[in-house]
Order: sequence, then C-alpha cells, then structure tokens
Amino acid sequence: MKALATWSPAPYLNVTAVEREESRWLVTVCSRERACCPLCGVQSSSRHSVYPRTLGDLSAQGTPVTVRVRVGRWRCRNEPCDRRIFAERLPKVAGPFARQTNRLAGIIRLFGNSAGGRTRETITNLESFPPRIQRRFP
Repeated sequence: MKALATWSPAPYLNVTAVEREESRWLVTVCSRERACCPLCGVQSSSRHSVYPRTLGDLSAQGTPVTVRVRVGRWRCRNEPCDRRIFAERLPKVAGPFARQTNRLAGIIRLFGNSAGGRTRETITNLESFPPRIQRRFP
C-alpha cells in the first residue's frame, strides 16, 4: 500500500509527525508562514509567538486521534487597524476556542439531532464510543 506523504487536515497546515501512543494517535501539525488579520484582512509575516492547540478528531481504526497544532500569534502591521496582535484561525478545521475538529463536532451534532435530544437513551451501545465522546452525550 502506498502512503500519502502530502496528507494534511487543511491545505495551509503541514503534518510534521504521526505517532502511535498507548491509547491514541497523535498528529503533530505546523501552521503556515503568513496569516491574515481577522479584522482588516491584511496579510502579516511578522510572527509574535507560537502556542500549541490540541483538538480531538474522528477515530482511526477504533483509536482516538488527537491533532496538536502549533498555531501562531501574529502582529498586524496595518496602522489604521485596531488589532495589534491576533491568533491564527483554522478555518475548515476548527472554530475559535474549539477543542474538537469540525468533523467530530458534526458527528456529535448528528447523533444528538437524530436522537431528538435523548441521545443516551436512544444509543444503546454507548460503550463503543471513547470516554471523551460519551461525556458529551446528555
């Protein structure tokens, strides 16, 4: 089987490592070299700092997947803009302040909607889900 060396959660993210830990897969990802200010839209190449962001993703082969992204904080060099420092966004991957990817959030939302809000009563085999997913069901 041929491995895809260019796989990435989004086109602007670079996968640097995929590791198998005891109970999960850990995918380490780095962000791009430039980012746009969310307020004025001007592109910045002046990095302020970097911080890690951890996101839960869909399971692979029954094993939970964690995506660890090194996200940048950037300086907005546009003088009229009110925002001096901004954090890079992850569109199509996760919303601001989210702890799970949009794909995982969509599956959880789908289960909740299909069960009419009574997810725990409707899904009889809840034990097949990882504990971090079980806690999200009412």
